[in-house]
Amino acid sequence: MSLSDPVKDPRFQPAFVLETVWHMIDAGLDYSCYYHIRDYYVDIEKFMEFTSPEGSAFMARWWNRMPQYDGLFDYQNTVRPAYYAFKLLSRMSGDRLRFESDDKLIRGFFVWDPVHRMNTLLVWNYSPDPVRLKVEGEGVPTRVLMRTEVLDANGPSSDENQRLRPLSHSRVEKGTLRTEVDLEPWGIGYWSFEATR
Repeated sequence: MSLSDPVKDPRFQPAFVLETVWHMIDAGLDYSCYYHIRDYYVDIEKFMEFTSPEGSAFMARWWNRMPQYDGLFDYQNTVRPAYYAFKLLSRMSGDRLRFESDDKLIRGFFVWDPVHRMNTLLVWNYSPDPVRLKVEGEGVPTRVLMRTEVLDANGPSSDENQRLRPLSHSRVEKGTLRTEVDLEPWGIGYWSFEATR
């Protein structure tokens, strides 16, 4: 992504995080880190103790005058939407299962979590265009409760229930799963599937 001219849409960064992580895992990367956790203002006088006046001025202009979109927390410690992309990734623990998409801009992770005894699916639309996503699964072994959430990067607050907005839940019968969801530009959807009676 461009640091000097980033995409201004707040929905982009979470999708960018997921897309990047997908490519890293697909390439077999073992470890990575996210730059950076929190945005900070530059104290130009402190920077001048170890950087040239030109370098200090550049850093102060960059961090103190330009809009910043990268930190998981902003200057006031408010959680940014990309944080919730990592939150959803943290729910994808367990054994990775096969996930296929016939659209190269729709990617996802599908896992079986033996600790929580549930399947989870995380899908994102890495595109500036909205899509209607059809999710299908074969061989559902038992009746399941399906819970759906979408990451709302434009939500009214940083409250987790506002950002990871739950949609209606439903029961899926044994056999075949079919559901649809509208994903906005750079949209992210999450499903959990829990065995039920």
